[in-house]
Amino acid sequence: MRILLFTVCLIFLIGCSTTPSDRMRFSGTIENPDENRSIRIYRGTTLLKDFPLTQDGKFDDIFEVEEGLAFIVYGSKFKRVYVKNGFNTRFIVDNGDFYNTANLKGDGSDIFALEDDFDELEAQYSDLIIDNPTLEYFESASENYRTEFISILDEHEIDDSTQIDNLVADVDDFISRFRVKIESRVNVKNELQKGDPSPTFVYYENLTGGFSSLSDFRGKYVYIDFWTTWCGPCLKEFPNLKELEADYLNRNIEFLYISLDAPQDHRDDPDRARKAWIDYVEEHELGGVQLFSDKAFDSDFVKDYKIDFIPRYVLIDPDGKIISADAPRPSNPALIDLLNEYGI
Repeated sequence: MRILLFTVCLIFLIGCSTTPSDRMRFSGTIENPDENRSIRIYRGTTLLKDFPLTQDGKFDDIFEVEEGLAFIVYGSKFKRVYVKNGFNTRFIVDNGDFYNTANLKGDGSDIFALEDDFDELEAQYSDLIIDNPTLEYFESASENYRTEFISILDEHEIDDSTQIDNLVADVDDFISRFRVKIESRVNVKNELQKGDPSPTFVYYENLTGGFSSLSDFRGKYVYIDFWTTWCGPCLKEFPNLKELEADYLNRNIEFLYISLDAPQDHRDDPDRARKAWIDYVEEHELGGVQLFSDKAFDSDFVKDYKIDFIPRYVLIDPDGKIISADAPRPSNPALIDLLNEYGI
């Protein structure tokens, strides 16, 4: 009888710890969790699975998934992950230092370990394209990006042909989406030209609890940064923008930050979106004039400037006319040249 009971228990334990071949098991721990009570896996904007957290930040579940790259998302933080049915993957992270402590064990860990290499290559590619927004340059840089990506896979001996095909397909998709952005930027420069009256906004909420309109800044140059709390490239520019503000203190220019955080980016909750904006600004001690767009990307001002990707920067003169509807970003030396050209 004891042997029978032992056998039944052993079978039960083995059955619970294994992963079905037609499902992926994803488990782990979020140390120091915040108010977000679940961790999610997305592919693009499609939610693949929501994993509720226990009180101590643990999660464990299985789900059916199409093989390929996806994103682990906790709040506004995210990491890439390779998903596949039959995988048993464990993710552990300290929410207090998410990007430096994220650790993935089990299946897919070999690709996860390459994320820093992928991120660095993607950032280099993105920076080059953003600072040189022409279709001719885009074609050349994209081919180099694809070649370098494949060489990373070769160097680290990723030899599963399906994984390689999926990873390269993801790069090709990224390049295709970037092409749309470059084409949009070319169109913006053609349609919103230097000297045209700037589109305007009224009554955007500011951080002091009041409201601001673009006309409030008439008589000054205005440099506008459109951003969100979940946009990595946007946040990456903030140290440069802080430095720029310090260098241009007491000059005739205002620096406006306009958050485009939308409810759908924060569990369809307008209060969460607003709180994410306030919390980020206060935590990182951002300067300038902090504003919250009334309808995020659907705001008339945002649509009039044809903003369909971020970060995006605009420079307006004291008379409310456009200097650049697609101004250089803070880290680009071309911005200083542009400001110097106007004697700011």
